[in-house]
Amino acid sequence: MTAGTGGRFVTGLRLMLAGLGLALFVVWMSSSPADTGVRDATAAQPPPAGRIIFGHAGDIWVAEGGGLAPLTQGGRYWGQADWSPDGSRVALIGWGQNATDLFVLDPSAEQWRQLTRGQQRRLADNEWVYYPRWSPDGEQIAYLSDRNSEYAMLWTIRPDESGARQLLNVRSGLGALDSLSWSPDGTKIAVTGF
Repeated sequence: MTAGTGGRFVTGLRLMLAGLGLALFVVWMSSSPADTGVRDATAAQPPPAGRIIFGHAGDIWVAEGGGLAPLTQGGRYWGQADWSPDGSRVALIGWGQNATDLFVLDPSAEQWRQLTRGQQRRLADNEWVYYPRWSPDGEQIAYLSDRNSEYAMLWTIRPDESGARQLLNVRSGLGALDSLSWSPDGTKIAVTGF
């Protein structure tokens, strides 16, 4: 899968994830048309370097070195995983009965830390947490939550569960925030609203 746009070429790598019935496409940019073309991981070639983390059927999985392994197995419905910048931990969302919570997992030690507590006694008080994203220095996790508002707003928290704070409270005109991304230097967070 290749497309040229403004002197840049997009190349795709198709990975067939055996046993899961999934096809995963990895896309990267190149300035040379010679670097483009579909590369099918089912063909005889070395697997791509690095790790890919993804959600499937309520669990978090890792594809690495041609292998596939689950990071979570049941207990909750897991999703929206994000590797820490040093690759040692994963921020992820766990769905409860009527709420979601933010967790940090250290896969090598199989240790969990629950950072938010959304499940409340009254259903109307339950909180929803979405889209965790590590800061570039790994010191904070930005996420969206409806903790103090009707709609999801921007929050940050430290991976040790301290320092939770709401960064943005959108005034009328925008009902909620939807996605976020840190600047490379970690001094800004871009968010979309609707």
